[in-house]
Amino acid sequence: MLASDNTFFMSSISNTTGEVVRDANRRERIWNWLGAWIHWLYPFRGGALDRYAADIVIYTALAGSILSLLGLIVGILRWRFQGRYKHGTKTPYREAWMRWHHLLGLGFGVIAFTWILSGLFSMNPWKIFDSTAAKPKLQTYMGGDISPQYFPLPAAEALARFQNTGFQPREIEWRVLNGQGFYIAFDGQGHSRIQTAQTDSRVFETFEWPALQTAAERLMAPNKIARQSVLNEYDFYYYSRAAHTMTGHIDKRLPILRLEFADADSTWLHLDPYTGHFSKLDAGRRVSRWLFAFLHSWDWLPLLNNRPVWDIVLIVFSTGGLLISASGIVIGWRRAKRKLAIH
Repeated sequence: MLASDNTFFMSSISNTTGEVVRDANRRERIWNWLGAWIHWLYPFRGGALDRYAADIVIYTALAGSILSLLGLIVGILRWRFQGRYKHGTKTPYREAWMRWHHLLGLGFGVIAFTWILSGLFSMNPWKIFDSTAAKPKLQTYMGGDISPQYFPLPAAEALARFQNTGFQPREIEWRVLNGQGFYIAFDGQGHSRIQTAQTDSRVFETFEWPALQTAAERLMAPNKIARQSVLNEYDFYYYSRAAHTMTGHIDKRLPILRLEFADADSTWLHLDPYTGHFSKLDAGRRVSRWLFAFLHSWDWLPLLNNRPVWDIVLIVFSTGGLLISASGIVIGWRRAKRKLAIH
């Protein structure tokens, strides 16, 4: 734990690499307690209930989805679309908390329902989004294991050659692609360069599309490519988010190569020419993109590309959901007090 300007930082260090894998100051930890710790029901993790934690989240979200849907249906049925109740309003409730709960439910009930339901889908309940195909093997994609035979050029010399081009590496990865060794270097701003690991090495910025396609075809064999495209702009299935938001830490650079295969799971591969990395998106994960990421985080490009519109929409929706919940708690507490008083 380190202190800087009266602010305490807590760091998590990897016991295998010595890297700082997570650091958090006091303010971040407080917000984590108020946000993530409650949001993901972390009190159930790490203790006697740890083995049941996922099921607790799944079935709590399922119950919440059913109850919020029923509440929404009842709220719509009780609303007078034509005419008014005797006391002059379209809601039958005279008591202030009941009336506000009804109005808030009509205004934000659909959002509350979809948020709870999409939270359920975030857990991949009962493995409904899992692929039936075997997981792709990295060695098959690379065309061999990482071993000294692919790297006759020493790493120290590779580092010097990167520097000779004006590129200042802070991190180097060893990578094999199509049976050939490469060094992938990253500088302090996240920019990268590639260097062949041969004695007559050359430094370049991106892999060529045919090289990536060859590796992908080997990975997915015997399935054939049904469609291929180069994405120069983000779309619904490949997009970037702000660094401080969920999944924002994942680097999504452009352009990328998308290969769509004619296999049973309608697999898509996204191939990054800057690093040679690939990501897999099958039919189940594309459905999850709609049912979780879109409904839960509103990852919709017209909003993501127009900050702070996205922030305003999410804050308004969150406030509406909070008020529905708060008014419901007050109503429930009052009813409980009345019943206790009677007995």
